[in-house]
Amino acid sequence: MNYPINEILLLLLVSIVTSAILSWATIRLAPHINLMDVPGSALHKIHQKPTPLTGGIVLIICLTIISIIFVPEHLQSIQGILIGAWVIFIFALL
Repeated sequence: MNYPINEILLLLLVSIVTSAILSWATIRLAPHINLMDVPGSALHKIHQKPTPLTGGIVLIICLTIISIIFVPEHLQSIQGILIGAWVIFIFALL
């Protein structure tokens, strides 16, 4: 597939903006839904302050949004990958 440079730049811009907005929102939401990594809860955790554990949430939502927006004609070919990613995400979240 040959994509014009303007489509690639648009995809990059939308990906960056989407992930930045979702990151900001989930970092603010993480303490309220108890998705924080507490320092000292395991021997290898040496950070000083609680850290949000929301990177995976941002990744899966951003991947889904970008796939739906930019790949509608090929969505069937990546549908299995998205379903598999969501299954792994849900089990990891639990």
